[in-house]
Amino acid sequence: MRVLRRVSEPSPRHGDLRRRGFTTVELLIALSLVGLIGFWLVSFVGAQQRAYARQALVVAGAQNARAAVELWSAEAANARFDPRGRSDAGLTHAFVDSVGWTSDLNEDGDVDDYGAEGDERVLYFHDAQARTFVRRADGRDGIVVDAVDSLNFRYLDSTGDPTTDLERVATIEMLLRFSALEGELQATFPAHVRLRN
Repeated sequence: MRVLRRVSEPSPRHGDLRRRGFTTVELLIALSLVGLIGFWLVSFVGAQQRAYARQALVVAGAQNARAAVELWSAEAANARFDPRGRSDAGLTHAFVDSVGWTSDLNEDGDVDDYGAEGDERVLYFHDAQARTFVRRADGRDGIVVDAVDSLNFRYLDSTGDPTTDLERVATIEMLLRFSALEGELQATFPAHVRLRN
């Protein structure tokens, strides 16, 4: 005769791991760790977003300054434009921090027009107090770009020598120094424009 042995139930001291839950202390430790990791992730992502936004401002500022120099260069190339020789177009200001001119862009014999064909009386200058590069036309000032530390114009004759004689100026050189974000971004933008007439 065969004897069947009865399998005994595990004793409570060994416990069945499948039936055992977490203690309150274990839950508190796990929640604390999850909270710390979550706080660190939120801080990290926030810092990355702030750095990205700051970098975007730096790039935008540099692009704006470069665009301002290109705008000035394109417009300065028309300084003194007088195809009929009747409007007496020419340079009106030639200083270290400002330059102005007249031109007969619509070829009507005068330099008093503003509008679609362009502004025939233009002055560009640096407002040192406001740190702006300003364009004045039709009696109105418009900021071309801000955060400008300095703006230097140089006037050269046809041989490349510096001149103060407005009639002899053949080339205008400009050097715009730009800084933003408490000096984090600093850039210098040169321009060299040969006048048409």
